[in-house]
Amino acid sequence: MATNITYSLVIEKAKSLGKNECAKWLQEIHQTTSSAKPHYMSYVSSITSCQREHSKLIKSKNRDSGRSKYDIFMCDTYVFPEASPQLKKPKDREIACNCSYREACIDIAIQLKEKNTENEQLKSEITNLKKTKVSKLTVKKMKADIVNNKRLVRVLESRLKSKNASLRRIRLKQSRAETKNIKLKVQLEQMEKNVSQLKEIINQETAISVELQEEVQRKQAEYDNIVAERDWLAEMVEDNELSFYDENGNKYLSELRECIYMLLELNVSAQNVEKVIRTVLKLVNKHTYRLPSKSTVLTMNVERLVLSQTQLNEQLPDKTNFTFYTDETTKFGTKYSGYHTSDTEGRMYVLGHRPLVTKSGQDTLSVLNEILQDIDDRSKEADMTAKRILINISATMSDRASTEKKFNELLQELRSNVLPELHGNWNALSEEDQVAASSVLNFFCGLHGLVHFAESANQSLAECEKGFFQDRPIHDKSFLKAKESGALRLVRTACKALARGADEKSGKFKDFSSFVKDFLSDNGMHSLPLQPFRGNRFNILFESAASLFFLHQKIREFLSGNQTNNLLKSVLFDIQVPEYMAGVKALALISRLVTGPLWSLLEDRTIHVFDMNIHYLQLVIFLNEAATDMESFITGKMKVFGDATVVKHDPILESLLAPWEHDDKVIIYLQVALPALAELSRKMYADHLPGGQWEHFTDEMKGKASGTQKHNKFAESAFGYLDQLLRKKPNVSVLASEAYLMFSANRTHTWLNEKDEHLKKHLIEEAMRDVKRVRSDFQQRKSEIERKHKEAVALSIEKAKALEQKRIQKLERYTDRIIYYGLWQSEDAVDSALRELDSVTEKKEALKCQLNFRKHVLKQNPSDGLEDVYRFSKSENGKRKDLTTEELTTNVKKLVAHAFTITAENDNSETDRVILTGKMVEHKFAQNGEEIWYKGRVISQVFSSTDDCSSTKLCFYQCHENTSFVNCQFRSSQMFMQVTLLKNLH
Repeated sequence: MATNITYSLVIEKAKSLGKNECAKWLQEIHQTTSSAKPHYMSYVSSITSCQREHSKLIKSKNRDSGRSKYDIFMCDTYVFPEASPQLKKPKDREIACNCSYREACIDIAIQLKEKNTENEQLKSEITNLKKTKVSKLTVKKMKADIVNNKRLVRVLESRLKSKNASLRRIRLKQSRAETKNIKLKVQLEQMEKNVSQLKEIINQETAISVELQEEVQRKQAEYDNIVAERDWLAEMVEDNELSFYDENGNKYLSELRECIYMLLELNVSAQNVEKVIRTVLKLVNKHTYRLPSKSTVLTMNVERLVLSQTQLNEQLPDKTNFTFYTDETTKFGTKYSGYHTSDTEGRMYVLGHRPLVTKSGQDTLSVLNEILQDIDDRSKEADMTAKRILINISATMSDRASTEKKFNELLQELRSNVLPELHGNWNALSEEDQVAASSVLNFFCGLHGLVHFAESANQSLAECEKGFFQDRPIHDKSFLKAKESGALRLVRTACKALARGADEKSGKFKDFSSFVKDFLSDNGMHSLPLQPFRGNRFNILFESAASLFFLHQKIREFLSGNQTNNLLKSVLFDIQVPEYMAGVKALALISRLVTGPLWSLLEDRTIHVFDMNIHYLQLVIFLNEAATDMESFITGKMKVFGDATVVKHDPILESLLAPWEHDDKVIIYLQVALPALAELSRKMYADHLPGGQWEHFTDEMKGKASGTQKHNKFAESAFGYLDQLLRKKPNVSVLASEAYLMFSANRTHTWLNEKDEHLKKHLIEEAMRDVKRVRSDFQQRKSEIERKHKEAVALSIEKAKALEQKRIQKLERYTDRIIYYGLWQSEDAVDSALRELDSVTEKKEALKCQLNFRKHVLKQNPSDGLEDVYRFSKSENGKRKDLTTEELTTNVKKLVAHAFTITAENDNSETDRVILTGKMVEHKFAQNGEEIWYKGRVISQVFSSTDDCSSTKLCFYQCHENTSFVNCQFRSSQMFMQVTLLKNLH
């Protein structure tokens, strides 16, 4: 047979498919290879025999002879069963036999009937003979005939009985045959139905077969390709050498370039690309003799920038209703501006990230023109791509900086100049339609409001703390920052001390994490919720305040025995002040009930920017109502956005809503902070509130802003990527960083992979050719930026010099006047000097001279309560009014008393003071590179208010011996000096 099937295969099929399916499988194979057509049951019987034989042999498998028999049996070729005899139809002779039995039975019955009749006749004749007295011989003969007839009758009856039994058996066989014939007819009908179904299936299979033949052809082609590739790989295996360099073209292959593009996107440094490729080749026992160097890889990185610009040139011109996003930041002293856009589906693109000379709107627009020109260079149509992108900008998103607002105006003006050129029937439009077509919707980032929320909340808390404390308690004044509330300082220092990576020197993140791990696990948390302030802007104050309040008991417990530095001591000190913790809870409640739900709405892409109108109005109303219903607010019963409010329910929220012993102080903070936030919200989101420019928006406006995000977070994330890149690669150029950012953010690699191999190779080769020009343009821009920067620095230096000159002249005037009047250092001296002056005008002039000298020259900082001591006027009935002589005198005396108090507090004793007034001093000055000593007489002395005043004195002196020095430009700046060396003291 053509098909070689072993018994092992049959047994395996029987196990996996079952006897019936295995029998069908054998029947199909047998019919395709032989004309014999055994019955289905023959295969079942054959399989059963095989399994039985297999079971016998497997029992003796462990013996040597049994093992050999078992192996021979399993490897033997399976013997298909012989054709079984077909069902035979009843033969004619059988039917004739059945008929002869019937006829024989009938004949016997007839004969029996005749004999019975004859016997009756004989009996009748005997009876008659008896009557007629027949002869005995006749009677005897007749009796003998009767006996014979009876004997014959018995024989016939026996034969009839036998024949009837045979007839019954024949009838039973015939009945069985008829029943079988009926079953066969039913089977025949079923087979006819099956045949019709099989015909339909065959027709379907024929159609499928045609498709399969086509598929087979395709697979054959693929197979041929695989075989060719296998042969090539076989050659490579034999050779064991790979080449990625085209010697004829003197360039690396596009496949290698594409690999390097991806390695760079995965943040593999340029100097390590070669090592990575060689390491991977080593896994497959390959090596190559030539791979690109670091400089070549950096060139390929520029190719990525060209490809990203080519992608923008291809994808952006055909899109409409762009939203344009701009933002700027300063990284390591360099100002960067980011330009981004989103389409109607909300997909974000990075157009470019370039350095700025200044943050002005004009400089920002100039850099945008450079970026659009670079995108244009990737196109065959000069200037058309940039112009099409410009006219498709329908909305902008930025922060509220004045430079951003100016840039939006300049952008709209530039767009209006381009529209008539590309708009088909611009002149046919009415003036109103032209204005509508050239208008751009200017939106402001919603998330930036949270930054101002933090500033406003801090100011509110600081005002409340003034009511709680006369002097706010603090452990270490080095942690004190101007205009920072105690609650904010506590949040900041706690995050610095305990958050991950905030302060590597003084922080205790690891120790505290281990200490609080079980507590966090019990509350379903896997990590410490505190975050460092650095690198976070939006909502960080409020979110960290919530985490701090949740952990404040554990923090106190941890720090009570772990105060190893001033930072930890300061945190423990502040966290034990109930007023500070009340402020923290107030910030935390604002986080979970106000800023958190607002952030969720701003992040929800299903909510249109115009749909925020109602939510901003709800925010303002809620903040005002919450200030009057504090009980509902602090228990979480009020929802800022109604059913749209998204509040994160977790153990932190539960701790905030639970009653606290200092909730009365929390309420005081909130009663000040919430109205302030309401007023701030009214200003920040005025465009979306009733009376704002977006109150009544149209469907056309909604379509223009269909892809507008409600925030400028993408720009912030791009700057975050740039910051990370600059920290990892400090020497990376602006051109290279832009390539990294654009290739990654725009998913250029995905776009490139969607191209066929021929087009992909063409795009890469085009990028290779453009690298030289891109670098040349970059160098020109870099030189121009450096030139402008030098000019700006020179201008700033000149301005600083001019300001310094003005300051010196101002101090000189103050000094000249104080020389004339003298410095009054006691209240008696003030009264005595005023008595010597005649006019009120001169008295006021002398008093102002004292105040100006103490403020600008001595830089005497007044304590709390003396903030207005340097003012010369006051507000009265809405108008400014000059202070009287008495009021100015009082202010001077306050400053004299303040200076005396500080001196008394800081000096150990009166005897520690060195009195220099009237003494001669000699002081060294460096003039034109030469050190010169000058002598002078001290005419006045002021003791410093600094902490180290016991060792450092401030004096004012007048030069005696060298009058030319007195008149030189250094005189005023050196009149008030810190004496560090007294050479001769007379």
